[in-house]
Amino acid sequence: MARKQGKQDAEFDVVDWLRKLPKVELHLHLEGTIQPETLLELSRRHDAEPLTPESAKTLYVYENF
Repeated sequence: MARKQGKQDAEFDVVDWLRKLPKVELHLHLEGTIQPETLLELSRRHDAEPLTPESAKTLYVYENF
């Protein structure tokens, strides 16, 4: 068990405390983590209509943040 700062004898449940903390979502797009060639290969393997090299390249062009 951990102790709260400033309160000598007040113990608390760390797991419960962590569960109550505000959460954020880490949002990550696949295009931001792999090379266009890898995206094309994955698309060829898994998509009913695979990406073309041109359509894959457009995913890597950003006009805003």
